[in-house]
Amino acid sequence: MLFKKIFRGFFCGALALLPVGLYQGDPDSTDFQVGIHGGGGRVASVITGCQALEGGNDIEGAAGSDFVDVSGEVYWKPPLRSNLPVVVGVRGGYWRTDLNLMTRDVHYDDSIIYLPNYSFSYINPCISFETRYVGMGLGYVFGDVPSRFRDGKIEKTRHVSGHVRVGSMRGVNVKFSVMESSPQVSGGGLYDLSISVPLSQRMRSSYGLGFGPYYQIGFIQRNRVGISNHFALDINWRIGWSAHVTEYGVSGGLVYRLGLHR
Repeated sequence: MLFKKIFRGFFCGALALLPVGLYQGDPDSTDFQVGIHGGGGRVASVITGCQALEGGNDIEGAAGSDFVDVSGEVYWKPPLRSNLPVVVGVRGGYWRTDLNLMTRDVHYDDSIIYLPNYSFSYINPCISFETRYVGMGLGYVFGDVPSRFRDGKIEKTRHVSGHVRVGSMRGVNVKFSVMESSPQVSGGGLYDLSISVPLSQRMRSSYGLGFGPYYQIGFIQRNRVGISNHFALDINWRIGWSAHVTEYGVSGGLVYRLGLHR
């Protein structure tokens, strides 16, 4: 009982810091959700010129690396109070490639450092506040996730995930997210801005732009199709180009939802 009171007090205090408008809960929501996803694709490692050092995008060479990745996630809406739109969850995943890392020596000769079985894994606990028309989330990523492969270096991301959504969850909405794709790479990438629209009662699609660890910004499409009252199928893809390398990802997954659904 004491733990339950402390738990409620913590979330009530957190909500008190949020802007006006996030207090209104939506009872027509999912109480529990679990998903598994898998996919694959290709990312580019690039060599850049002097313009890149000045903020430009001067790619002088690129090499592709094929990858596979998997992920899993669990989300839960705690029964704190009916008008508190709190969702807690945890995401995790694994990514692997035989990495062709492009580099350049002191004589300006390009070469490739071959790193077989290069991989990363991560765990991402998160919390979000979701009403029908506004949502925002924040999480911490345990694990070193690469943001891009450039000039012989593997650059890493910050250990923060999150999103901001504006618009109806049942209708059209716009969402910016950081490190929330499922899977992390083939599901769209580390950073994306998208617009989501319902195509039918059981199907929703989103269209957007994203990057990381894909070097260049690419086009993303995500689709969720309800196949029963509790199960849904996810089908995602993205495509872009870094020099002559096609950077792409294709993934799919199964989602189980328990409770009422938007």
